[in-house]
Amino acid sequence: MVREKWYDNFVLDHIEVGACMTSDPLTISSDATVAEAARQMRNHKIGGLPVVADGQLVGIITETDLLDFLIELLSTENVAA
Repeated sequence: MVREKWYDNFVLDHIEVGACMTSDPLTISSDATVAEAARQMRNHKIGGLPVVADGQLVGIITETDLLDFLIELLSTENVAA
């Protein structure tokens, strides 16, 4: 089956985000450790984790954030060696 491009554009322009988002996402507390966040993301096979404090969204930690943290940590260790 071949869809026409106009149909794809129509769908992308008219379907609201709420129709495809996760309505009750897994979250993590802002005072959790980086290791806890990485473990949850790996165990649940997700690329991002909403971070909450006092029931409010304060950010999102992503795979890229964790990789950046690891790179910084390893760079700092190499400088100290």
